[in-house]
Amino acid sequence: MATTLRWAFLEYQVAGRSQFVKNRALRQFMKPLLNLQGEERILDVGCGFGAFGKLIQPLLGPKATLIGIDIDPIQVAYGNQHWARRPNMRLEVGDAAHINYPDGSFDLVSAMGLLEFVDATAVLPEMQRVLRRPGKLVVMQVDSAHYEQCPQDTFFKQFWEAYLEGMRQLGIDLELATFQAYSKRAGWVLEEFTLNIEYRVRITNEFLAMVEIARWTQLQNERYMRQLFEFNYQFVKHVGWSADQLWDFLNRQYTPETYLRFLRAHLGEDFYQKTPLRMYRVLF
Repeated sequence: MATTLRWAFLEYQVAGRSQFVKNRALRQFMKPLLNLQGEERILDVGCGFGAFGKLIQPLLGPKATLIGIDIDPIQVAYGNQHWARRPNMRLEVGDAAHINYPDGSFDLVSAMGLLEFVDATAVLPEMQRVLRRPGKLVVMQVDSAHYEQCPQDTFFKQFWEAYLEGMRQLGIDLELATFQAYSKRAGWVLEEFTLNIEYRVRITNEFLAMVEIARWTQLQNERYMRQLFEFNYQFVKHVGWSADQLWDFLNRQYTPETYLRFLRAHLGEDFYQKTPLRMYRVLF
């Protein structure tokens, strides 16, 4: 992909990835897919600041090793300082298309939320090259195109449609079509698994009080809001959204008065979110 995206928004990312790491259901979902025996060498390609490593760390045996590589030195440094402080886990600066390890170095190679944003045809041969036999290749995709939220919010719906269309116009492979086509040409037997991470809560006055506190906390963090704006603007500007239009949306979504007014109109209903995750496994 020719377009360079900006991902080094640490406050913005940590907030979301922390929930990822805390998700016990996701760890239990991954456990039989990874099927770790206790002494594996694992490579996480495009590791960011190591959220996947921290998520599966309880599944690692005492002799297992997990190495993460990422092209962004800022995230690698942050991850080593805050996330990967374990003797069997470390992060390194590295290029997914030119992995600096010999052939057959790892028992399991993973890519979590990476192949959508890179040239998968350059990364996948490298992942296969450093994988020993027998070994496992595991890929995870956050299926943003099928994210659901209820009650329906007109402003959020308009933003989300623009966000997805902007990603597609930038060449981001939301369906992992390149990965699937490469797998078919290579003769890989691709196993697919799906987990829906769901959040459901009754909209009550207690829920509104919790939302109000959370929204004020975010609004008071100017750096977080600036990162939130910059991250999303790199997508929605390609479908005609102006900076003012995005700020107007963020103010509507994050200003407590406006958002709480919307929720109060739905008192007694369920607030629901669903994020589908797809995992693919290849056994060699």
